[in-house]
Amino acid sequence: PGAEDPKWQAIDAQLQRLVRQGAYGSWFGRIGFHGITAGVLMLSTPSGVAADRLKRDFVSTILEAAEAAGEVVERVVITIRKTQ
Repeated sequence: PGAEDPKWQAIDAQLQRLVRQGAYGSWFGRIGFHGITAGVLMLSTPSGVAADRLKRDFVSTILEAAEAAGEVVERVVITIRKTQ
């Protein structure tokens, strides 16, 4: 979800620049963007493993990418998306 949002497209372009290609494909390929509200960037992923890895290793990179894209983000929230 949210892949077509211009804000996410700008952040995602920065992530592709900052994260190694293999790691990007592994951890960001199925991420969902749910908006930015009051400085909180809301993302989702289909698995707990991916959510944990993103939280542990990539939050600072996501914040850096958002800043480089011109977005004011103070915090990143990553949830697990329910699959159909």
